[in-house]
Amino acid sequence: MVKRILFLVSVSFFCIAMISFESVACCDNKPVLEDVAEWSKHIKNDPSRVDKILKCSVYVWKNSDGAIRWEISDFYLETLLSYPEAFMAFMNAHNEVFREWLRDINQLSFTWYKETPSPLEAKRKEIIVFLERLDEQQYASIKTHILKKLKNLQIRQID
Repeated sequence: MVKRILFLVSVSFFCIAMISFESVACCDNKPVLEDVAEWSKHIKNDPSRVDKILKCSVYVWKNSDGAIRWEISDFYLETLLSYPEAFMAFMNAHNEVFREWLRDINQLSFTWYKETPSPLEAKRKEIIVFLERLDEQQYASIKTHILKKLKNLQIRQID
């Protein structure tokens, strides 16, 4: 009985270590880490990687400054439109990242610094229409929070 308990405890610690290793190991791929903008291309080439790259994004999000978060935020929006179920499941499992991202989405993905006209208003409307048509009952709360934020959001223009 004691051996069985020790075995189960050992297996549990091993699994926890592997999960932690997986989170960091997925980010050891230097080309993926060095250019977050490429994440969407990686997923388009191999859609089975969406969950792994989303998991990697947590590590990068938590260990980055504002500059790279702009790219991660745009990646999240692209993933929302291309893989809504995977995106919503991910955000549902990572509440802290979801709250931070949604709180800062105005500055991250809806601030235009180039010449006018900005394409961001059309992008905002596209995402709103997409979400309103999306029949995703399992993650209704995530969908509702994003919709509320986007409907009240105003595009910022930096001159």
